[in-house]
Amino acid sequence: MNVICIQEQGRLSDRDRQRHHAFPFSVPPDSARLRIHFRFAPGAVGAFQNLLTLSLFDPLGFRGAAHRWQVEQEVFVAGGQATPGFFPGPVYAGEWQVVIDAHEILNDGEGRGWCEYELAVTAEVQPGDTPAVTDPRRRVAGPTQVRRKPGWYKGDLHSHSVHCDGGSTVTDMARAAASRGLNFLALTSHNTLSWLASDTTWPEGLLAVRGMECTMFFGHANVLGIKEWIDWRTPRRAFGVRTIIEQAHRQEALFVVNHPCAVGNPACTGCHWDFIGTDFSQVDGFEIWNGPWRAEGIYNPAALELWTDLLNEGFRVTAIAGTDNHHAEQYWQKDIPFTWVYVEGLGEREILRALSQGRAFLSCGPEIYFTARTPGGFETSLPGDSIPRNESATLAVEVRELAPPATLWLVSDGASNGSWNLQPPGGRVTIEQVSPHRWCRLELRQGYDAEGDLLALTNPLYKE
Repeated sequence: MNVICIQEQGRLSDRDRQRHHAFPFSVPPDSARLRIHFRFAPGAVGAFQNLLTLSLFDPLGFRGAAHRWQVEQEVFVAGGQATPGFFPGPVYAGEWQVVIDAHEILNDGEGRGWCEYELAVTAEVQPGDTPAVTDPRRRVAGPTQVRRKPGWYKGDLHSHSVHCDGGSTVTDMARAAASRGLNFLALTSHNTLSWLASDTTWPEGLLAVRGMECTMFFGHANVLGIKEWIDWRTPRRAFGVRTIIEQAHRQEALFVVNHPCAVGNPACTGCHWDFIGTDFSQVDGFEIWNGPWRAEGIYNPAALELWTDLLNEGFRVTAIAGTDNHHAEQYWQKDIPFTWVYVEGLGEREILRALSQGRAFLSCGPEIYFTARTPGGFETSLPGDSIPRNESATLAVEVRELAPPATLWLVSDGASNGSWNLQPPGGRVTIEQVSPHRWCRLELRQGYDAEGDLLALTNPLYKE
């Protein structure tokens, strides 16, 4: 027997954009399956798209989200299965809520008309025949530690699957990442954790890092090491992003600003970082490299400049790279970046600790290592460390796996402080008397131009 829980038709204007429109409904006892039908029109106005997505809440809390671009969607949740993006499990009797998250509405309600929608929720009731099932919302995907050997490991900290707007399954994304030689992978679905409850064949030796991308109206951010869903719905930008960061830190997860200089509204709602008054002392990571270095609309060079400004202001925010892959085959692109971290053992906790300490370099191929030594006996081979205040250092740099001719640049306090040409497959460079006022980093760029495409970059050495 089917019971209609809610059936709504309406229209929204641009005055309703970047708001959450909630529709409460009641689910009767003995319900075995819940079906949601949602459609809106128009899907596009001129060259730009409207984006309305769904979130679902049951009597226990968050049940899933459908962050997709389709103008017509069918969603279901049931005991043993659910539409990707949503958690399977009991269809509890009681009060539920479905929310239309209006990311972008380009219609103004007058001159260009309205964005019209239809929303219907139906419960399939089977009296006396509803099997007992387990709620899987707290299940953790993947092993917590893969290897115990200390060393440098590379991975992807930003990717998507069918659990949001991606086109590949979790299993296919993991297999592709492993085939590319990655040691860890964070799947960061938009505003949902349902991939953690999916039945995934996880490749041996590939670490799963639990992640979610908070796809907010005024900025996107990954939460890495997440244990519970984060309510990403900030009231308005004047309140900043403080509440999101606090939710992340309460569960010992890292908060990473994604593609901060990407094109924003109306082409990509929230893709540009527009939160007013962000306290960057509370931000753990900054994605300065998203996809290919010259990716259209992402503006990675501008993100690098913004991160440089933050370093000069005294913020020790770790630079991070992410592919932002939405399809498994994208892992075979040659120019996508990965993040290398130095850890004592390959586990999620160790990855998070290394990132928080800046123990990372970024690369789309070449590997870049250094050892810093001072006359007073200080020595380190790890980005994120600090040179003693009154000493200079000698850097012994080694570049491996270099394909095109390139230039190694020493950048101190945001300014170039020397360059060295290198030929494939790499080589060694010794840099004397390195004494930055605040910090220094190494950049490897293609060709012999300071504006050449970035091939690799280290997080800074700091000066105490």
